[in-house]
Amino acid sequence: MTDDLQRRWPGHGPWDEVWFLELPLPGGGTAWLRYTLADGPHRRGLTTWAIVTTPDGRQLAEQSTHALSSLHPRDAVRTDTLVLSRTQARGRAGQVRWDLVLERGPRRHRMVPAIVEALGVGRTYTVPGFDLRVSGTLTAGDDRWTLTDAPAVLGHIWGATNRTRAWAWLHAHFPSDDVLVECLSAELGPLPPLTSLGIWIGDEHLDLSGARHLMRASTARDDTPGAERFSLTTWTRKARISLTATLPPSPRAVVRYLDPGDGDERQCTNSGRAHVTLTVERGHRTDRFVTDHAAFELARRGAPTAPVLLSD
Repeated sequence: MTDDLQRRWPGHGPWDEVWFLELPLPGGGTAWLRYTLADGPHRRGLTTWAIVTTPDGRQLAEQSTHALSSLHPRDAVRTDTLVLSRTQARGRAGQVRWDLVLERGPRRHRMVPAIVEALGVGRTYTVPGFDLRVSGTLTAGDDRWTLTDAPAVLGHIWGATNRTRAWAWLHAHFPSDDVLVECLSAELGPLPPLTSLGIWIGDEHLDLSGARHLMRASTARDDTPGAERFSLTTWTRKARISLTATLPPSPRAVVRYLDPGDGDERQCTNSGRAHVTLTVERGHRTDRFVTDHAAFELARRGAPTAPVLLSD
């Protein structure tokens, strides 16, 4: 891991900071784990939550709250019962427990240019576990899974203000093709969507996350209930790239985010079994990669209109 994992909370609010893990479970299930630090008039505390989808489609959503004063000074998150460090994720949320060893692979990518953070146009997002493998155990009620070298992603979000009206995010492994991709597209106030894209194809890194790239992509978003999708097209000097991500009707998780500073609500729909198609064109050659096990979410400002599984 890099220092992008480290806690950035200045010790006062308004502040919102999140570390999340998304990983597949043996047999086709998924787990979405979050450590959330909030300091503001509308929400304050250290919260852990988990949404676990079993291979047969059952879903368990749990959360637990801890005092900010319980945080130890070292590591991103550390209390007497919780740990999130460069090599370990341990925690609990209601009936869900996890004890995981984290191992970062060689591929990395910076999603948000330093200038965006410096301008303060929104919260900062980094991917300290872009090419991540996890091993260990996770239990949810009576279910227990043992993971060995499972592909995963670890993200970190922090900042004092949230100007994001809507966003689309995805992280996809294409293991049979040795391809890894992550995309973040955010709508900030009246600006067109700002889109950051990182792709590794084997040892080749396609980096479209510099300041000059953020407004280059042409994007489209469909929020039709039950058929939500996001697509983009963009280019580098060597390649033309198109990507489409679609949320499945199930399994999916609809959650409510409450901003600790201003109290604004945002609705997010997430699935660890989204369908993603990536096409890379180079001259007369076209490569197409497909997966049905991508982590993908669509979110927007406003109160949820669908059942909320979990609220922090």
